[in-house]
Amino acid sequence: MFATINYEKSKKRLKKSIKIEKLKIGKIDYLKVTVFKEIPAKKIERKLKNKVDTVLLSKNLSDLEFSKLKVYDSTDFIRKASAYSFIKIIKLSKLKANSISVCVVDKKGEFTDFVKDLVNKASLIKVITQNDKKYLALSDEIYDEYGVQLIFSDDISNCDFGINLDVSTPIIWFNCVKNYVKITKNCIRIGAGLKGKVPKGIYECDFAGILSEYQEFKRLNLITADCFERNDLLYEINCKNIKNFLDIE
Repeated sequence: MFATINYEKSKKRLKKSIKIEKLKIGKIDYLKVTVFKEIPAKKIERKLKNKVDTVLLSKNLSDLEFSKLKVYDSTDFIRKASAYSFIKIIKLSKLKANSISVCVVDKKGEFTDFVKDLVNKASLIKVITQNDKKYLALSDEIYDEYGVQLIFSDDISNCDFGINLDVSTPIIWFNCVKNYVKITKNCIRIGAGLKGKVPKGIYECDFAGILSEYQEFKRLNLITADCFERNDLLYEINCKNIKNFLDIE
């Protein structure tokens, strides 16, 4: 079980400095902790002893440190969400798969399943990696199944879409407009079915990420393109109108 912890400054004098509520989302139980005044992390830890093993901190408590409890870090989740978003963007492009080229930067070889998912969405897949063994095996597998061969190159030019998954803030770029988007916490929004259930002070990205550790990732219905500052996510994207979609001058 996990707990979310948020700090709310109270104007009233309260007998208790901390409030703990047990909540449920689907089949997932978690604790919602509200702190009303500045108290040591060890006091919070004592209150949560034997109840949770991971805590999700609000924006105003991000510097809080615990000795025994694990503080949730959404970095890996952001990378997964970015990969999901990348596929969604390619689908939205309305371009035919036989005319699309993509580039993936995955030096550690952590996203081979994602690259395999791109096979039916692009005719050319270029990979920049340092894990040759893993990607050579994937290349053989893809060639045997689909007759498509991966291209290994350090040249990221001449690709319609590209994604760098080697950084904590993944980057998706669009070669046709020479522009890119950084996928940060603020870009990731939780699905409509869970709107209103995110505890106060908690990033939607962090809440979606920790939930994904308890249920299947795709069931979270993520929307990962809010950083484009456009509500009409289903807007048709292609090289002619992508500038409008991204509001690029």
